[in-house]
Amino acid sequence: MASGSGRLREAARKRRFLANLEKMVLTKHRKPRFVLMSYEYYERMRTCGDPRSVHRASEMPEEHRELFAAEIDRLARPRGMTGSARPS
Repeated sequence: MASGSGRLREAARKRRFLANLEKMVLTKHRKPRFVLMSYEYYERMRTCGDPRSVHRASEMPEEHRELFAAEIDRLARPRGMTGSARPS
């Protein structure tokens, strides 16, 4: 049984190492069940609140408005068409 417990310890060590690099989602029957992450990341997430914010389009910063417009143009173009879909 020692080899089985050794493999289990090694697998847990690898998961802890990976969780230090990024969040890891653990699944059961292919459905997300748990998230494994570093304590530092958890604390940052817990104390800083949600970093996402909502803006009205009219209040959106100019650089975001340009990125948003470019992505809308890209999605609106038929496949295989390149260049800007906006008239000059």
